[in-house]
Amino acid sequence: MSMIVPADVETHIGRSFTTEQAAQCAQLIPSVEDWITRHCGQVFSDGPVNVSEVVFSYGTLVWLSSKPVVSVESALGGYKASDTTVELACRIVDAEKGIVSVTGAFAYDYVSVSYTIGLLGIPPVVKEAAIVLCAHWMQPTLMPDALSTQSYSVGGELTVTPKTMDVPKQVYQLLEDFTPGVYMA
Repeated sequence: MSMIVPADVETHIGRSFTTEQAAQCAQLIPSVEDWITRHCGQVFSDGPVNVSEVVFSYGTLVWLSSKPVVSVESALGGYKASDTTVELACRIVDAEKGIVSVTGAFAYDYVSVSYTIGLLGIPPVVKEAAIVLCAHWMQPTLMPDALSTQSYSVGGELTVTPKTMDVPKQVYQLLEDFTPGVYMA
């Protein structure tokens, strides 16, 4: 399920989309969600999601990137020089912060953890960030008469530098509590 739908973006900008604009917005939404997931280092969903990741540990505790952790299906210890893995015992220490205790994790080069996260819903501030970002990325379509350029020069030759898909400062501010290494109290 998506964090947002085109109607959310329409409401945010205060105008209705044409059929083509709504289709383009729907195509942009997965890119917006992917950017937010990568920026925050965690998955946001309305329900349980299965996640697998490789973590490194210098002790028995490992910090998982997605949270809250509902259950851990498996933890496998392995060495870089070998394809062999060993199943390790584990337990959830702090579900909200994604901290899991993995017995003997320190003895391996890496630990591969498969686990399930579950959210009661997408945090409203994350949804707002997705709407703002999608609306921003829709601007070249919504304002076709404006040049979608960062700079241009006239004289002798015409030089046009296309605008990149930048991210507004407001989006970073909205997501600051969800960036890696920052936990909400």
